[in-house]
Amino acid sequence: MRDILVIRFGALGDLCLLGWSLAGLAAAPGRDERRVTLVTKARFAELAGLFRGVDRVVALPEPGRLPDLVRLARDLRADAWDSVLDAHGVIRSRLLTSLLGRRPQARLRKDTTARLRLLRGGAAAPQLRRHMRDRLDAVIA
Repeated sequence: MRDILVIRFGALGDLCLLGWSLAGLAAAPGRDERRVTLVTKARFAELAGLFRGVDRVVALPEPGRLPDLVRLARDLRADAWDSVLDAHGVIRSRLLTSLLGRRPQARLRKDTTARLRLLRGGAAAPQLRRHMRDRLDAVIA
């Protein structure tokens, strides 16, 4: 059994996109061989618990300051994670992985430069055509 930790604190819409992607992976081959734990903000935990493909939800207590992250990391260190995915890539999620004492196997890239170029009238870069599910497949599948 592979234990996978996915970290996503972000906005509700982004969390729902992640949930949709994790649900798609729940139907993929090997589902019975992995257990997915999702870490998110406390206000989103109840919703995240409904996502197919998520076996456990761990909530970051509000307001999510440094002492909260330290306690959360201490609790999460009790488990031996086979893979850690930082699906947010912000200071808070980077700090949590650091407090866990390990680097994530992957971080979902936001492709900010390509997005800004598109907003300024440039051509759509190929990486903007990828869906979150495509990005997760390589890490979780």
